[in-house]
Amino acid sequence: MALPITWSLSEFFTPETIIKELASLREELTHLENKNDLQEFQKRITQVASFVKCLVVQDVTDTKARGFQAEATALQAAFENAVADLIQRLSKLSEKEFEKHLTDDTAFWFRKNRALLKEKLSIDKECLATDLAIDGYHAWHELYSLLIGKLKVPYGEQKLSFAEIDNLLSHPERKTREAAFHSWTTVCKEQADIFIQTLNHLVGFRLELQRHRKWESPLKEPLFFNNMEEKSLRTMWIVVEENKAPFALFLKEKARALNLSKISWYDLDAPFGSFKREIPYQEAAQIIIESFAAYSSEMASFAEHALTHGWVDAEARNTKAPGGFCTPFPQSKESRIFMNYSNSFDNLLTLAHELGHAYHSHQIFHLESVAQEYPMTLAETASTLAEHLVLEHLLITASKEEKQAILQSKAQRSTTFFMNIHARFLFEEAFFEERREKVVSEERICKLMEEAEKKGYSNSLQEYHPYFWLTKQHFHLSDLPFYNFPYTVGYLMSLAIVKKAREKKAAFSDWYTSFLQDTGKMSAEDIVKKHFGYSLSQKQFWQEAMDVAISDLKQLQS
Repeated sequence: MALPITWSLSEFFTPETIIKELASLREELTHLENKNDLQEFQKRITQVASFVKCLVVQDVTDTKARGFQAEATALQAAFENAVADLIQRLSKLSEKEFEKHLTDDTAFWFRKNRALLKEKLSIDKECLATDLAIDGYHAWHELYSLLIGKLKVPYGEQKLSFAEIDNLLSHPERKTREAAFHSWTTVCKEQADIFIQTLNHLVGFRLELQRHRKWESPLKEPLFFNNMEEKSLRTMWIVVEENKAPFALFLKEKARALNLSKISWYDLDAPFGSFKREIPYQEAAQIIIESFAAYSSEMASFAEHALTHGWVDAEARNTKAPGGFCTPFPQSKESRIFMNYSNSFDNLLTLAHELGHAYHSHQIFHLESVAQEYPMTLAETASTLAEHLVLEHLLITASKEEKQAILQSKAQRSTTFFMNIHARFLFEEAFFEERREKVVSEERICKLMEEAEKKGYSNSLQEYHPYFWLTKQHFHLSDLPFYNFPYTVGYLMSLAIVKKAREKKAAFSDWYTSFLQDTGKMSAEDIVKKHFGYSLSQKQFWQEAMDVAISDLKQLQS
């Protein structure tokens, strides 16, 4: 059966109905009175925002879609103000009266937001900041997205998008990877003066708001949104640092396999071993369904439904934005997945990753709206677990040569989460610190980036990527700063779940459903305590998860 490779959006809205829905939301926003009204409105605005996001990325030249996006962004900002007003009203109640408004689904969300309210500015100032962010903070992100989507990189006789050039960095031929990377870097240098502005002003806006709130650490907000304590995060990075040696050794072994003294940035995703064949989209879908079925029939049925019902835009088109994501449509209880599929093994894992996100949403769509707001740390747990399940299943069914390649892929993924993501975190911490004092120059940004990469990769590379800050959209997001550490948190937590899956086997599906349904209802610390029996601020949980990755690496090296 041939699967659709572009998504279906028309069942949500058409250009005509989205205009009516935006107008209706603007009108209803002025009449919200209680938490039930707000939660229903939240589902509707999320549905609209997801739809226009899909419109924008599927064709970066669609100016009408960007107009819808601007309206949706303004509505979301107004909605945030309405939520802040509700929380303020609830905060004035006695503790006993406040608790009467809560349910099992909503208690955690309202309690944590009530506590944060006490550390923010007055409600009128917070609302003003939210309003100003539309044409300030968020506008810089939108400008970045628009510009990066239009940039083309010369490659031979072609002009490729950033998404297409990025795919070439996993090409089996080193000459192809190197030429693509250096052409990309040249374009980055030529355009850097524009993107220096976007990054400096994005971070500058955030720091100025934090200064007025008297928040000393730029991590306060991302930790709040990730339902995580700083001690737990710092403990994780300590464990990562203490366990980098085996992965640095793996990079040396990869260099030898590629006949290099040291690998460079553009060799990190290079395939090596025997798993070099192309995997067409139809085959990738079947692999994922079979892999999920080995651990959960419910996951497998869900994936098959999503893939056959046009939930995925996988076609690589010149007008598409780079990257990939999964976005929820809570009113319809569906999701949509965006990616640029090019028949690679990495693309297979990306598709599994996004289906993991979609399955997460599928398990919580029945909960109250605020309980569907799971943090990115736990979102990345679900998505990376889906990748692990594919890799685990492939290890069973693959040939001897392919097993070696799969273990190599696992090792490469670990180096990404333990080294690349760590480098991103180190860069962002350093950049926020310098930006607090002054606008940071191109030369200095590139130096900070390269220094972070050298430390993150334990000086294992020959050539680094000083313009990574420009090409990686995560640094330019306005929804949340420090859009990096949640990936490593999620990866290690997913490794802990892999251990559970191996132990629980038939009982795993029900255990995993329970885990997912708690992700918007308690802190990361409480979830780990409930489902694993560990303290997240202690090394043991992180080390046992790390040991799963090291065990895979030892299989490769044996």
